Amino acid sequence: MPQFPVVDIEPEWVIDDEPMGTKEKAWIERPGDIHPWLFKFSRVNDGVATGEHWAEKVAAEVAELLRIPHATVELARFQQRWGSLTRSFEALHQEDVELVHGNELLDGVIEGYDRHKLRGQHDHTLQNILKVVDRITQDDPEQR
Repeated sequence: MPQFPVVDIEPEWVIDDEPMGTKEKAWIERPGDIHPWLFKFSRVNDGVATGEHWAEKVAAEVAELLRIPHATVELARFQQRWGSLTRSFEALHQEDVELVHGNELLDGVIEGYDRHKLRGQHDHTLQNILKVVDRITQDDPEQR
């Protein structure tokens, strides 16, 4: 079973907060890296981290094994709190590339989906996500 390193984030690496979404997040500039990383704190339930940090790492590792494009994810700690560290996609720094968030895609395909709703979003389901992926791949012949 592989062991994954844990990045201990130094306070001086923090360059900005990330307000989007419901999780506490911060942009990090790691020494020697060209592009920033996003640190997402794992939520805590009854004093225990929920596991969101390792779930993101597992998803990235599975995507790598399946040769699916994905973000680079590292396990990390900041001020003794667990989280995941995700590298900013290099392509996003190109002039002709625009990031479209999943909630924006769901809003455009799933009737009644409210991308501005922060909590209780019952339409954010695997079935609806697969509908969006199907629509995107139908619209883009390169994805078939």
